[in-house]
Amino acid sequence: MKRVIMSALGVLSLWALQAPVDAQTVNIFASGVVSNNAFDNTGVFGAPGGSIVGDAFTFTASFNLADAGYFNDGQRSDIYGGQSYSYLPYDPPSLGGGVLTINGVSQAISGQWNSTLTAISDPLLSADIQDVQDLVTSSTFSENNAVTLFEIPWSGLFSYPNPVFPQGNLCATAQCDESSFAFNETLNGFTVESAEGSLSPSVITLTVSTAPEPSTWALMLIGFGVTGAALRARHRIDRVRSGPCQYCVNA
Repeated sequence: MKRVIMSALGVLSLWALQAPVDAQTVNIFASGVVSNNAFDNTGVFGAPGGSIVGDAFTFTASFNLADAGYFNDGQRSDIYGGQSYSYLPYDPPSLGGGVLTINGVSQAISGQWNSTLTAISDPLLSADIQDVQDLVTSSTFSENNAVTLFEIPWSGLFSYPNPVFPQGNLCATAQCDESSFAFNETLNGFTVESAEGSLSPSVITLTVSTAPEPSTWALMLIGFGVTGAALRARHRIDRVRSGPCQYCVNA
């Protein structure tokens, strides 16, 4: 019986260690210069009214795909999250946000409205797009902050449920200078923030990291625990068989 129990524990442990690892995080990195049609009226990234044309920029973002929505019609595929998709039967959460840095000044975008990885292939447009956007509107306040990275042509539609992403610098084989940014905010009809324009990345990379789902972590912990318990039980049995009966109680 003990052998059966120990074997079962071993099987459970092995199952835990081999449980699927499904949670993917896509990390986005871009760097380059701000293009010549950019402006910064209010000093979002420097002095008010100062030129940021030609300034270096970096953009980093991280998208958690665990709760992402997915769309594919054969010509376009989206991995998406955020409130802009509230017309769906469910409201997918933001996949994640990003940080745009220009002239040493960093501005964060949560992606609460839109966080999307898109691939498009049709006769009029072939492109990959990575988008992060915050959008808030009311009678007295509005905010529209966004970074959109754009690569032409596309590198392929996303498969599902385990999407495969392009590797390496996408700008090595694609045109990337259609990328853009915007930081605009108004309060009671007055402009509080105003900066927008084009970005010309020389580097855009997507890297994927994976982590076990919570259920997988639980199985792994159970597996490690029962393996340890089984080893301790076996050790006690061996000690009893090879030496005096230390654990016996005299009648």
